[in-house]
Amino acid sequence: LNISGGLEASRDDEFFTTNEAVMKYNSEELYCPTFVQYQEKDLQAKADRMTMKFKDEEVLLEGNVELLQEGDLVRSEGLIYWRKDKKFKLIKPKEAIIKP
Repeated sequence: LNISGGLEASRDDEFFTTNEAVMKYNSEELYCPTFVQYQEKDLQAKADRMTMKFKDEEVLLEGNVELLQEGDLVRSEGLIYWRKDKKFKLIKPKEAIIKP
């Protein structure tokens, strides 16, 4: 299923917006090939693209990622976020601005 022209979606505590998305039913993945803004209760992120793996409860953000959490800003090439555990791993971190 291809979706274009803008998409706003929410599930549980998460919300995201993007211009384009492709739902891959066989692998239970949602792929967003364009700029995306992703948000959960205590986490906000922006990236060039995103893949959500529903079965694994995993969100992969790629390309010019900006993560804002509790006032701290981190920039990286990518980020893997495990929804169930509320943990993330940065891929090729670039910069961090930590609130004093």
